[in-house]
Amino acid sequence: MNDEKVGGKLDAADKKKLEDACQEVISWLDGNQEAEKEEFEAKQKHLEEISNPIMMKMYGGAGAPPMPGAGGGAPGGFPGTGNSEPTIEEVD
Repeated sequence: MNDEKVGGKLDAADKKKLEDACQEVISWLDGNQEAEKEEFEAKQKHLEEISNPIMMKMYGGAGAPPMPGAGGGAPGGFPGTGNSEPTIEEVD
C-alpha cells in the first residue's frame, strides 16, 4: 500500500481501513502464535472480508483479473489451512 501504484489508487478512507485491519491482525498474530488453526482461519476470513471489497473496487470490479485471496486466501493457500486444490495421484 506504500507503493504509489497501489496506494495511489485507493481513497484515503479505504487505505486507512486496510492499514488498520492489517495492523490489527499483525498485532493479534504477534500475541497468539500458539492459537488453534480455526482461530487463524477466522482472522484470515475477517481480513479478507475487509480487503476483498476494497481490492475489487480498486481493480474495477467484474472486469478485473481474479484477485489472490478472493475466495481462497493466499496463492496456494495459507500454510496449514489445507489447500483445497486438486492433487495429482500416482498412476501405476
